[in-house]
Amino acid sequence: MTELSFETALARLEAITQEMQNQALGLDHALALYLEGSELAQFCQRKLADVEQQLHLFDNQQLKELNLDES
Repeated sequence: MTELSFETALARLEAITQEMQNQALGLDHALALYLEGSELAQFCQRKLADVEQQLHLFDNQQLKELNLDES
């Protein structure tokens, strides 16, 4: 999958969800949408996990700096 922004991936995932809910789809098309949606969901989860890790690193660095300043 090419590098997407989180927002673009989420918007496409929402569009896939709407399409699957609102239309009578053929089996092959429904499967293709499901597979694309699964990939997008995994991509979004990885992006969120990466951001969460960066925030934890930032928080830990801030705590270390505060502790150094206080001593």
